[in-house]
Amino acid sequence: MLCITVIVFATLLTRESYVEEPTVNYEADYSYREDDLHAQIIKAANNTYGYDIVANGRILIHQPHIPAVNGNQGFATQEDAQRVAEFVILKILQNIFPPSVSVEEVDSLIILSKTIKEN
Repeated sequence: MLCITVIVFATLLTRESYVEEPTVNYEADYSYREDDLHAQIIKAANNTYGYDIVANGRILIHQPHIPAVNGNQGFATQEDAQRVAEFVILKILQNIFPPSVSVEEVDSLIILSKTIKEN
């Protein structure tokens, strides 16, 4: 009985020492061309807008509210959502993952959008 216990224990130790850890190749997993990606503007709560980033026909990012801003407020206009979505796509194309957006970036993109409309 002791012999069987030793064999089982040795087998378990041997199996654990040869278990390979999974590796993630971020460059291969997140490498997209411009033709692979596009933004879809979606309707969100309270007559606002969000966006989906679609990669090769599959939703990569679903963003129904303004990123980096507290709460669940959507974009006031489709143009604001489109501008931020295009900015996120640029980050993805540069292999920046996650393609997070700061409050300052959102503010500058929306202000730029309003400035363009006024001129």
